[in-house]
Amino acid sequence: MLLDRYRLTSVLGRGVMGHVWQGLDLRLERPVAVKTVAADLLAVPRSRDEALRRFRREAKAAARLHHPNTTTVLDASVTDGTCCLVMELIEGTTLEFLFDQQDDGRFDVLDTRYEIAVLPARFR
Repeated sequence: MLLDRYRLTSVLGRGVMGHVWQGLDLRLERPVAVKTVAADLLAVPRSRDEALRRFRREAKAAARLHHPNTTTVLDASVTDGTCCLVMELIEGTTLEFLFDQQDDGRFDVLDTRYEIAVLPARFR
């Protein structure tokens, strides 16, 4: 449970800065994606300051985006020991999976432009 509102159910991805979870907004009863900053980055004062600065910058930038190919930011919070960015959950596949499907791990530019153009219609 996060912020007495979001139930985290499974990890969708991991990165240097933290995890992205599939979750449920208990108040509005809707699925969400929740990005959390790694606890070890927040535990050390030097890395904590940098992690918080980067998190706040990302949250503000993402919240300003309004485009069919980006997810909508629903909430952002910095509390004692927890930073989270709550976003619309979009069903689909991962970029890693798509790269793994390519013979050489690369995409043809024209094919990729087409895939990006039709993406919102497939998953919304």
